[in-house]
Amino acid sequence: MMQVSLHFGKYTRKRRKHYHMTKGFYQYGADPDEVMLSIYVDREHDVDTYCFLHGMCSIFAAALHREFGYPIYVLRDCEDDILEDDLIHAFCFLNGSNGKRHYVDARGVTGNTNAFLDSFGDFFNVPCYQEVSEEWVEKLCRDDMGEETYQFFLNCANQLITLHKDYYNKEGV
Repeated sequence: MMQVSLHFGKYTRKRRKHYHMTKGFYQYGADPDEVMLSIYVDREHDVDTYCFLHGMCSIFAAALHREFGYPIYVLRDCEDDILEDDLIHAFCFLNGSNGKRHYVDARGVTGNTNAFLDSFGDFFNVPCYQEVSEEWVEKLCRDDMGEETYQFFLNCANQLITLHKDYYNKEGV
C-alpha cells in the first residue's frame, strides 16, 4: 500500500486507486485510541479525548454538528430493533470534495470504513447507520446524565474541537 504523508494526515492507496483520506488522531498510526487516552481536555476532572470516542460520543457528535453543520448519525447493530437500547456510537458524516462520504468522530476524519469500525467491531454483527437530530441526541444525553453534566461535557467537546479544529474540518477532504 502506498502512503503519502501530508501536513495534516495521510492518504492511503488501495486497489483500484481508491484513496482513503485520514486526519486527526488517525494520523498517529494503527491505534489512535491509545494516543487519545494520553491527551486531556480537563485534567482536573480526568476528561481525556478517549471519553468522546467511548461514552460521550453523542455529545461530541452534537458539538461537531453545531460547529460544522455535519449531519449526526448513530452506529447500531441491524439485528437489534430499538435504537436507544442498541446505540453503539454516534458520529458525523461529511462529503469530501470528491463526493465520497467520510466519517468524523473524536478521532478525526477518515474515509476508511474499516479504520472507523475498528474500535466497535465487538459490539455488532451487522452495522447500520441511522441519521438522528441534534434534539434527539440532546434529549438522550440530558435524560441520561442531567443538564449540568451534559453542559460540562459539551463544553469539553467544544474545547477539544477548538484546540484541534484542523482534525475535524472539511479542509483537505
